[in-house]
Amino acid sequence: HAGGMVQVNIPIVKVGAEFLYSQTSYQAQTPGNPNPEDLKSSYFDIPVWGKITLLKIITIHAGPQFSFVTNIDLGGQNIQDIVDEKVVRFIAGAGVTLGPLDLHGRFIFPTTTTWTTSPEEFKNSNIQLSVGYWFGGKKK
Repeated sequence: HAGGMVQVNIPIVKVGAEFLYSQTSYQAQTPGNPNPEDLKSSYFDIPVWGKITLLKIITIHAGPQFSFVTNIDLGGQNIQDIVDEKVVRFIAGAGVTLGPLDLHGRFIFPTTTTWTTSPEEFKNSNIQLSVGYWFGGKKK
């Protein structure tokens, strides 16, 4: 994933949003096919979170993530027209801020996504590791 982030500092908590382009790849078992196939997807993600700071450098954050499919490919075929193009997930993570560097990891909790051509559902969870740089110095 790659993108940008904004943050607003209010008493006790920080509120922010990220604007990310992300890609995932995994094995998918589809109905009627005994062999798993490669499922590759690209999203424009907008995580919106609240963050608290502990011991001046450790942060904990959580909130919703709004994801929009830009491409999804199953076994070499584009299937974007048969899956939900908008997905809402939940994120939770922790990080460390060292000067202008922001290192964090998060778990993206799965939600159910539906094939629009059938009642079949699938879930996709992710672990995301990030390194960020605050232009203008450390954000307090």
